[in-house]
Amino acid sequence: SVNLELPSARSLTALCPDKDKGQIVRPMEQIFRERTAEEQLLAQAPKRRKGLPPRDAQNADLLALATGTARQPTSALHSKSERSFEREGTELGGWGARYTLRRHARVATSRRSFAPAGQSTQLIIGATPENDNQILKLSSALYEQFDLKRIFFSAYIPVMADDRLPATGTPVPLRREHRLYQADWLMRYYAFSANELTNPQEPWLDLDVDPKLAWALRNIDLFPVEVMEATLQQLLRVPGIGPVGARRILAARKTRRLDFDDLRRLHIVLKRAAPFLSCNGKRQSSLPLDAGVLRQEAIRDATSSSYIRTRRSYEQSQLPLF
Repeated sequence: SVNLELPSARSLTALCPDKDKGQIVRPMEQIFRERTAEEQLLAQAPKRRKGLPPRDAQNADLLALATGTARQPTSALHSKSERSFEREGTELGGWGARYTLRRHARVATSRRSFAPAGQSTQLIIGATPENDNQILKLSSALYEQFDLKRIFFSAYIPVMADDRLPATGTPVPLRREHRLYQADWLMRYYAFSANELTNPQEPWLDLDVDPKLAWALRNIDLFPVEVMEATLQQLLRVPGIGPVGARRILAARKTRRLDFDDLRRLHIVLKRAAPFLSCNGKRQSSLPLDAGVLRQEAIRDATSSSYIRTRRSYEQSQLPLF
């Protein structure tokens, strides 16, 4: 893990004058180059697991690939799973994230020797004035440029008095941290872009509803989605439908015309999804397709949930640490 710590070079200079962007980015670039070189070498011999060349010869091959003097593989870099990851009716089981739109690994982690788990970084949020749109754009660029495995967000806890930092009585932005994690998940696994979840005109994530629902409410003209015609990408953008549920719908509709009772049997969360769906041209929900009404209904359901009540009781009874 190479931690950026703060979301912009300006904030890094203001709060950590002994650090600069270049010092942090260079190790990330080196890790990315080494992992890419090893990936290309392993992709050239996809069936070889433990029978790689001796270490010296392997390092020479890696160096040749890193410097561009070796022949670059083409089709070998695109695994069968990557070419077919959107296939309808994929057998379901195990980890749901494998059925999302995230690019599949070209080389299995078990075959790697250099940083097999990938690299990650951390961003402190709430200590500096960057908005969520800036943070998500930075996250998207880091995933794209350095093939990061994960970005961790850490809500700033004000414990010291400093003119450059929020006052010590400032609330810890825990809900904002949670929304950023949700938005980050949507970018990594559901093919959302940073500017779809936030934009320069609306740079902050909605703290009252999750980012997927917030996107659906801003784009209410795209709904309802017809269950019998929707693509995988469209189904995954419906609130209440995850990767496993979307695959179940794609598989089930091959054999029959689906109605809302069928969706319930497929374990689709209709309380969230029904307002945004139609089956054979018919909507079930009694709620109008109105963004304001649906938002208020979602907030009311969230505030009345047993989880929220339990969490609030713990928060009220918890002793302050500072």
